[in-house]
Amino acid sequence: MTLKTSMLAQLKTCHRENAWYVATLNAIDELTEEQAMWKPQEADYSICELTNHIIYYSDRYLKRFKGTEDDEIHKDNTFKGSEGMSWYDTVERLTVITSEWVKVVGEADEQKLFDWAVDIAHLTTHTAYHTGQMVVLRKWQHAWHDKNGVKYNP
Repeated sequence: MTLKTSMLAQLKTCHRENAWYVATLNAIDELTEEQAMWKPQEADYSICELTNHIIYYSDRYLKRFKGTEDDEIHKDNTFKGSEGMSWYDTVERLTVITSEWVKVVGEADEQKLFDWAVDIAHLTTHTAYHTGQMVVLRKWQHAWHDKNGVKYNP
């Protein structure tokens, strides 16, 4: 297995293809805007906020990888999305960024991938961690179905 093959597998598993854990796009599949905004307590994060947090870091590191990051980009709250973005827009933005990651890693040379191996591993681990939080939030809302379509009901 090459480094590129390994990184592509990490990115795809993290974002689209369930493996040992649920992929992010599967964790948020079929959520309504109301479900995405729900929080058990005011101090906790919603699925939408967790998604925005993943978008923020995925986009920021993607721009670094491509060499297009603006050094002036700083955000006080990485869990807050862009003003006026609907839940549908948020999911679409995540889909675009994750697809771009797969594309640029697929096109990158081995040296660049070697230089980025640790950062990409951390990025995908970070995403998987927050995706697990999303699944828990869905279960608390009774809005989670396992891969066989069985609704979670504690």
